[in-house]
Amino acid sequence: MQPHTVLIVETKPRKDTQEGLLPALASLGLKGKVFRCEENCLQSRERFSSLLTSTVTFLLRVNETEDASIWEFLLWAAGEVRARGGLVLSDPLVSLKLTDKGLLEAVASLPYAVADGVRALYGDIGSALEAARGGEWILKPTHGRAGRGVIKISRDSAGFCAVDVGSGRTEEQSLVQIVERCRHHYPESSWIRRGFVLTPFLPRIAEGELRLLLTGNRCVGVVARGTPVGALSAAPGSRWLPVEEDEETDRLRRVFLRTLPRLANAAGLDAEAEWPLVWTADFIRRDLPDRFDVEEVLPFALSEINSLAVGHTTFPSMKDFGFSLANYVKDRVEKTSIPIQT
Repeated sequence: MQPHTVLIVETKPRKDTQEGLLPALASLGLKGKVFRCEENCLQSRERFSSLLTSTVTFLLRVNETEDASIWEFLLWAAGEVRARGGLVLSDPLVSLKLTDKGLLEAVASLPYAVADGVRALYGDIGSALEAARGGEWILKPTHGRAGRGVIKISRDSAGFCAVDVGSGRTEEQSLVQIVERCRHHYPESSWIRRGFVLTPFLPRIAEGELRLLLTGNRCVGVVARGTPVGALSAAPGSRWLPVEEDEETDRLRRVFLRTLPRLANAAGLDAEAEWPLVWTADFIRRDLPDRFDVEEVLPFALSEINSLAVGHTTFPSMKDFGFSLANYVKDRVEKTSIPIQT
């Protein structure tokens, strides 16, 4: 394997790798090679180690999984690449920290923070709900499951009203029932710090969501998707469409990139940590108080960050996806002074 080879680690075949990323890498003089993890992670380790002999390899983690052994392998593989002087892009540990929605509480001082009241819950959900008197709230898992397990909760003197965000089904439920429902949707795990985040409901979700497309520390596009009439979230799997950047969205992009060091600190990342190869930041519009510092507060609230299974469907086209990633990889490779054969 030549020093300029890009080793792409996957847990399942991906169309966007075969038709988007690999051709784009080849056009820039980089050879891409796919390494697929097996259920038998011991065998995966042996095969992976054999590829790292006397070479410099780049690791791209491009799939999500709930299999603990796969994650253990990915973390091990990243360490092996570094031990041999290679460059790790899309570090699985960085992705785990960024996609933990408990981060929403940690970014409270940033210009795109959700309104006061956000709480990351890794223990007693019931006490937090009991304390959340009045208003409407969203309770969702700290690590996404395609919208499953997200509940909109309102409370009055009669008790709790819970709405399943995915289906729109409404039920009058007791506090105990809500807690048990959460546990059913999101069982305990031995490999990740699972929990929930409680955040004020933002009614302007009815206007849809705005997403920044990010490659490393660059924003390579802005897209949006709508919310069906009467729904509480954008339709899962619905297409993201490019938006014309206006002054408002341009400011969002600039402020987000400018505050990346503060975001990294909030996520508990090392100052030298690489941002993921492909990741997104999703925002919902919010109403601002009559008085606010224009330079520091944005009319958008961060709703979540994704970097585990983001693929080409978020980008305008497969080609855009491949070249956005490949160009960033090439720049990072060149900064390591590793020769690229053209």
